[in-house]
Amino acid sequence: MKNNIGILMILALMVLCAGCYGKGDSAEKVIFTGKGKILNLAVSCNGEHILFIESMDKNIDLHMIDKTGKTIWSRENTDKDCYAREIAISSDGQYAAWNLVKPIEETGGENVISKTYLFSPIGDLLWERSAEGEIRISKNGQYILVGKQIYSTQLVKLFSRDGNELATFPRSEISMSDDGSKLLIDGVLYENEAGKPKEILSG
Repeated sequence: MKNNIGILMILALMVLCAGCYGKGDSAEKVIFTGKGKILNLAVSCNGEHILFIESMDKNIDLHMIDKTGKTIWSRENTDKDCYAREIAISSDGQYAAWNLVKPIEETGGENVISKTYLFSPIGDLLWERSAEGEIRISKNGQYILVGKQIYSTQLVKLFSRDGNELATFPRSEISMSDDGSKLLIDGVLYENEAGKPKEILSG
């Protein structure tokens, strides 16, 4: 049977968008037909922007399309030894990020080099930083929260849109309000004022 993973995942995403937000076209329709497998997907809150990874013959590409399937921008990963883990999109669909991980040959792949990349509304690379894990982006890309786990040590890093590292937390599970003013990290609530998080409630 022909592999139609790319088509099926986009279909599922469009149905999910309509159901979650209570608006839009709930009828199934093909908006994108890729040549490879779609590994991960993220959608803006209004369903206008769709971000996904396409993998084919060891090539890993990141695509941003609109709800009609029109390509807004694409980025190619030229390092064939890397693989992608996480992607994220801001609620307004303007900013996007992904993690790329590269095994270290000297350790037999046991250790890895992990980086997170932030992209502008037109797909330009804004910065890359050493950080891995789940990604959360506030509206307008003002704050980027990245959760990272290395063996028994768990770290969460908060970055600004300019790529400045604002704070580090010894935590793992992460969440952030749409405007970036509140951070919830492993059950601890922080108020984020001007990039300076302050603990306000602990479970």
